[in-house]
Amino acid sequence: MIISLIRILAEPDNKDEILEILFSVKGPTEGTPGCISCRMYQDLENKHIIAYEEVWRNRENLFKHICSDLYRNILAVMDMSSEPPGVSFSTISNSAGMELIKTAREYFDMEGNNQRRTGV
Repeated sequence: MIISLIRILAEPDNKDEILEILFSVKGPTEGTPGCISCRMYQDLENKHIIAYEEVWRNRENLFKHICSDLYRNILAVMDMSSEPPGVSFSTISNSAGMELIKTAREYFDMEGNNQRRTGV
């Protein structure tokens, strides 16, 4: 699994245009083979920071997307950022859910390093 994360700083005069472009890309991207999810986020402390995240099943699917006409819109949005955009691609080889929380809490209980608290 590969997570693509793009962080953009939008000026007030182009923020709506950036969001419109990203929304226009989001739907078709989610329908692309190999796309697991596509999300947009806005920073709560700075409303001008927009994050666009895509999660891909594998490298081949991601590369096809990056070479597509649809991705040109994402590149255009990156050019609209008022500072160099943050771009990262993270490869995830393993993931866990609630079982990791349970394992961690049991580990510390067995080690005597932490007492289990009721209701925590």
